[in-house]
Amino acid sequence: MRPGYLKLKRSYGLWTAEVDPRSIVYRRRKNEWPGYVKRWPLLVCPGGWDLSDNDYEPFRLAQMRELFEEQLPYRETAFYRRMCAELASDGITHAPKLHSLEQVNAYFERLESLYTSMRDNGFQARGPAQAQTEREITVRIARDGDLIKSGEGTHRLALARLLEIARVPVVIDLVHPRWVERCILRYDSDPAQAVRLALTDLSSPQA
Repeated sequence: MRPGYLKLKRSYGLWTAEVDPRSIVYRRRKNEWPGYVKRWPLLVCPGGWDLSDNDYEPFRLAQMRELFEEQLPYRETAFYRRMCAELASDGITHAPKLHSLEQVNAYFERLESLYTSMRDNGFQARGPAQAQTEREITVRIARDGDLIKSGEGTHRLALARLLEIARVPVVIDLVHPRWVERCILRYDSDPAQAVRLALTDLSSPQA
């Protein structure tokens, strides 16, 4: 008989939590994830996708420090110079993909607006309309319960850490079956309820 947790759907926004942004770890860059995880149709994904010896500095954090701790004008930052060099040599920047100097400047101006908004108003979760084009911070839960950054929300997460925001909403993209098995034992419940109870506990300020 197939384990019940193999029926849990993988659907954006269906599985969520609120977590300390400092608890999210960076184990893989975008091109380092095994190919099968993108195509996997269910929430619970077996395999070694959660295993990695990498421990990267939070993505974009150095860029945000240049801009908002050192308070360098964005045109004087190393990241801006790199993007301009990519534009000159390749006709496009690599992360994010922008095609003109006007787009690069607009990108940095949006970052400044986002920083000001988060500093003054805290972390605002995406509304349903925004989520169609600008998705929330996305994580995957490893077999040991670690929250591994994946997908969207990299800039907002870096700013949340810089601003020392206590809790941020996250969308759970994948979880490892061994974590689910532990949840089932802990909560003595069916897989869907066990996962929801675990995410509720994860969302507790004491987590």
